[in-house]
Amino acid sequence: MEAKSTLSSWRSALQAFEWGTDVVGVVTSIDDTGFDVALDLGLTARLPRQEVGDGSLPGRGDRLGLRIIALEETQRRISVSRRRWREAVRKRRSQIARLDAGAVCEGRVLTNSGASGWVKLGELLCCVPFAEQVPAIGSKVNLKVVAVDRKRLEISAVQLDGPNQEAQASHNYYSESARDLPPGWWHGGE
Repeated sequence: MEAKSTLSSWRSALQAFEWGTDVVGVVTSIDDTGFDVALDLGLTARLPRQEVGDGSLPGRGDRLGLRIIALEETQRRISVSRRRWREAVRKRRSQIARLDAGAVCEGRVLTNSGASGWVKLGELLCCVPFAEQVPAIGSKVNLKVVAVDRKRLEISAVQLDGPNQEAQASHNYYSESARDLPPGWWHGGE
């Protein structure tokens, strides 16, 4: 059984998701080859059995952290992986273990709302207040880590590329503030 989505939901998916995006899904049906999973935006994805990874198989109604591994535009099909999501969580833990306040790193802008936006730093996401000149989506920005919360896998950071750095440093933005995440994004631990 192939998991497909409506055209309007699919267009929303192309705007909200990309290959490698971590999402939350709820198992809606199970068959011999895998699982259908309901995602945000009214979308259904397919979790093949070989992408479940170690551990017990999920049951109907289970809520899972997943990683998008394929967006097939012509067939409007989304494939997800629990195994690759777990690998990403391990990488986030490793990346956060190496970060300290004061570290400077480069990130890629995923969204912006004018004053702030979501920036991806390796496997981490961080909401960053932007300098006076707002960077374009997809552009690279230099960030300074302000705080690290290893337990919650979160960081606070400010943009270095701008004249308003001192004012920005007084803000404390965390990477996993669920109310402000782009639709469908999931960034917690297991």
